[in-house]
Parts: sequence; structure tokens; C-alpha cells
Amino acid sequence: MNIDICICTYRRESLKQTLMSIQELKLDPEWNLRIIIADNDITPTAQSLVLDFSEHSPLSLHYLHAPKQNISIARNACLEHSQNGWVAFVDDDEIVSEDWLIELFKTVENNGAEVVLGPVKANYPTSLNQSWMSKGRFHDTEPTFNEQTICSGYTCNVLINRANPVIAALRFDLQFGRTGGEDTMFFEAIKDAQIPLYFSPNAWVYEPVPSSRSNFQWLITRRFRFGQTHARLLLHTNSTLSYRAKHSVLALGKATACFAMAVANLFDQIKWRKWAIRGSLHIGVISRLIAQKDVELYGN
Repeated sequence: MNIDICICTYRRESLKQTLMSIQELKLDPEWNLRIIIADNDITPTAQSLVLDFSEHSPLSLHYLHAPKQNISIARNACLEHSQNGWVAFVDDDEIVSEDWLIELFKTVENNGAEVVLGPVKANYPTSLNQSWMSKGRFHDTEPTFNEQTICSGYTCNVLINRANPVIAALRFDLQFGRTGGEDTMFFEAIKDAQIPLYFSPNAWVYEPVPSSRSNFQWLITRRFRFGQTHARLLLHTNSTLSYRAKHSVLALGKATACFAMAVANLFDQIKWRKWAIRGSLHIGVISRLIAQKDVELYGN
């Protein structure tokens, strides 16, 4: 069985640790594993790291240069070079657990799944182990459920069956390649095709949290961007002025409620921040509905 692990990278030395963790994976002897690395920098800055690593590694590494500083271009390059079998995506700053792929495929076998998401657990520096950030698990990633249905997908820990022709035809939207949200749109298309998303709770991936992200402002900005992405999904359905106004009012009501709850929980370091971050999502929705510029996360 062919499995391609896809990693999009942009000026990160942590890619080496990601590859080292993949090298330690437990694998079924019948699996044919390849690693596809798409470098999204204008110059091929990751090429030497990949070549050096390949000289001492049994992994089948395939380096691609996908410039333009647009993450969708890099993700699509991975898809173009995949073998149209199973494709997994992880980020270039993550460490996969040794049972990662085995756990993902357990969910495939138990459910007949074609798309499986796994959890990402944030690893904080020792100085933050007792902080509100660590205790509240603010940087962890797991799917959001509506009853038993997963609302959206992500590419930081996912397994996809591209043998399905509907999935094989999909690509990441270049319009979202600098703002983020390209993965949300991709999995929305999968859901629109009536292909369910599944969750494999033990398929762990770990993500060290750098100092640049270990602050409240970064969390607010990220959630604001999520709100903008949600608004773009709404506008994809209907972009009339009345529709924008309706959903702006709804988002304003939700934001007001969230910030009220933040004030009500002001003496709880975790709760008030969670409510404030949630409120920033709804502010992001409003900002995009009234046509403000998206926050750019990639290529800077």
C-alpha cells in the first residue's frame, strides 16, 4: 500500500526533527512510505537540509521547490506528486508519535474512513508549564464536533484517501494561500461531497510552542483569522448586502455575549481568556463581511 507523508516547509530548521520522528514510526511491512517535502520559500532554503538528511536516512525523501510564499501552492505541489493512494499531512514544526500512522489506519479499518484527523498536543517550554496557557491547552488542536459530526478539517494531522476520485480532484484554493483557511475550504469541499470526516484520538502529533506564539495576542489573532475564514465560506454561498448584514448582526450578538462572559469570569485566568478568544473569532467574521483585508499569516 502506497502512503505519502506530505510536509510543507518555510524556513524552519525544525523540519529535521519532524523527519527524525517520521524515521522512528512503527510501520506495517506492506506499507510503501514516501516523504514529500514542498519548500515554499522563494529560494530553495530547505534543499540542503533535506539532502543532508537523506544521506543518512532510510526514508524515501522527495524534495520539491514550490515558491511564491503561498501555502496552497506548496500543498498542491504535494498532491500533484503523490501516488494517488493514501496521503498524510503534518506540519514542519511537529513531532509524530511512533504509533501515529498505525492509529490513523485503525480508524480507517474500523469505520471505512477516507479522511481521518488526529490530535495535535502543544509542548510548552518548562517556564510555561504552570501558566494559564499550558493549563488551558490553548494551542492544542482537535476537531470541533456538532453532536457526532466533525465540523471542519485541518492539515496539521490528517490522513486522506486520494484513491477516491472525488478527493483526488480537489486542490487547495490559492486565494487562501497567504491568509490561511485553505485547509478549511479543502475539507469543506470534501464534506460537500458527502464524505465524512473521522477522528483518531490516539494518533498523536506534538507541536513545540515557540516564544513568538506563546502570548495572548497571537491566540487572539489566530482566532480572528479563523473568523475571517468562516466569513469567506459564508460569502461563497451568498454575497448580497442583506446576507452580509444579517450575519454581521448575528456575529455581533455572539461577540457581545462572549465578551460579557469574559468579564463575568475575569477572576479565572483560563476562562476569561477562552471567552475573549472566542469573541475575537466573531469579530473576525464581522471584519470580513464588511470587506476588510484578511490577516496574512504565510509568506512573511
